[in-house]
Amino acid sequence: MADITIIANPRSGRGKSPRKAERLARALKRHGMNVELAVPGSVGESREVAQRTVEAFRRFLVVAGGDGTVRDLLDLLSGSETTLAVLPSGRGNDLSRALRATTSVGKLARRLQNGHAHRIDLGEANGQLFATVATGGLDAEVGRLTSSGSSFGGTGGYVLQALKSICSFRGYDMTVEADGREVFAGSVTLAACANTPTYGGGLRVAPGADVSDGRLDLIVIERVPRARAFALLPSLAVGQHLSADGVTSFCAQDILIQTDRSVPLLIDGEPVDTDCLHVTIQTSALSVLA
Repeated sequence: MADITIIANPRSGRGKSPRKAERLARALKRHGMNVELAVPGSVGESREVAQRTVEAFRRFLVVAGGDGTVRDLLDLLSGSETTLAVLPSGRGNDLSRALRATTSVGKLARRLQNGHAHRIDLGEANGQLFATVATGGLDAEVGRLTSSGSSFGGTGGYVLQALKSICSFRGYDMTVEADGREVFAGSVTLAACANTPTYGGGLRVAPGADVSDGRLDLIVIERVPRARAFALLPSLAVGQHLSADGVTSFCAQDILIQTDRSVPLLIDGEPVDTDCLHVTIQTSALSVLA
């Protein structure tokens, strides 16, 4: 009999996440599965539930929430035999896109019954694990504003906020090394170390990224005039920007970014400020539902 824990973030999906989780729990129980449903009131409580799940060698931990809910539990799940499944209900859901996670309760219940799993890579940025991206510059500034609720979510909210932010953005001087080799030095608009093809709620910033290839995709966009920045946004949203002038991309396992001053970063959506970012790949670190 499969042992399954479901953690529902009560703030995800405009408060609908717990109801979806309850429907999933009922569906699984009808098929004779042993299910624990938790609706934690804080990140600390979520982590306590996840830690108990891992220590009890439960087979699955289902997260009904978004990328941020998963991010808070990665260090507990990494390297464990507990398999992560996601019932997407957050603002961004970029990890769910990469995993092709279903939003259907019925389909997810069937996948859990089948029990197939595989392992994916995680990134590590300055000691913090991430599943989607560690990024700095304009996109991090925009991401902070959209995630704070000052704009609507998804690609539309991101692009709208980017249009506003470009007007005041100054750029940063960066030196970027990939696997020990300097690949860029100059003023940049953004530098992203991506494990998944999309972030920011569906922006295809790293269209070639693969969560199982043992590498991170590094995307650097040079500081460009405002008119060019505005023109670049539509192609950035759909992943057609890599051939544009001023855009550099590499694949690497070890990335070092140093800046002339403290830069706003987002690591799986969590804000950090630093003038030095060291990012590495942790291969096959996380078991996920197939």
